Amino acid sequence: MSACGAARYAKSFIGLGANARLTNVHHGKGFAMLTITAVIRVKKGHQDTMRRALLEVAENVRLHEPNTIGFFVSQEEENPNVFTTYERFRDQAAMDAHNNSEVVARFFGIAKPILDGDVILVTSTEISAKA
Repeated sequence: MSACGAARYAKSFIGLGANARLTNVHHGKGFAMLTITAVIRVKKGHQDTMRRALLEVAENVRLHEPNTIGFFVSQEEENPNVFTTYERFRDQAAMDAHNNSEVVARFFGIAKPILDGDVILVTSTEISAKA
């Protein structure tokens, strides 16, 4: 997905006007690690639905996306209506494959009606990581 594609990804999620720019900063391992961080708030009473939907995506990533290097899901302790994902992709092709997958489309269908406000979505190029 191009930078424009990443922006469309954000807009398709909640109508954000994201203008993500991706650059090719290479790690010592010879590739650019791209990331997506999302902070998702759900309406009260929908925490279990969101948790299940995110875990379905995580399981699909584990089984079918070898170039998605990491897919982390967190739920805030003090406010269980808030979830965070942190996604790490080997390259643009891996991000495109993930974002255009059937499981992500299913996730959008589940998430959109239970969102409580805008999702904070940041697409970045990783510049440092603990190996």
